[in-house]
Amino acid sequence: MACPHGSCAAALIKPVHLNWCPAVIRSAMMTTASIIDNKNQSMIDELVASFPTISKCPTNGTFIRTTTDVGEANSIYIANIVAPKGVTVRVESAKLVFTPTVKKRSFLVIVTADSKHLVVDDVGVIVLDIWE
Repeated sequence: MACPHGSCAAALIKPVHLNWCPAVIRSAMMTTASIIDNKNQSMIDELVASFPTISKCPTNGTFIRTTTDVGEANSIYIANIVAPKGVTVRVESAKLVFTPTVKKRSFLVIVTADSKHLVVDDVGVIVLDIWE
């Protein structure tokens, strides 16, 4: 167990999301992690800098994200956005349709920040919820 705290976090996530495979749990942990610790200090290092996140983005930006479906064939996911205070986040291609032959889809994330209304250390998340 090279990373007991990561294993523990995954063990807490699994009972809440029984249909998530290990790859989905890992992705959720990596893409929703904060870069600020409980002492309000940055935890950025070369490892964290490689995570699939847009936490280091400027106040405005457009990003292409690609996701791989590891679930059942013919899955449909809808983007659910929780933006930080003072930030507008919009997703183009907010509905991702996967088939047995299409396992990867990309979407555009457009971030616009109002620097006068930003809240320090507030975080946001984009979750791809299964559409049933």
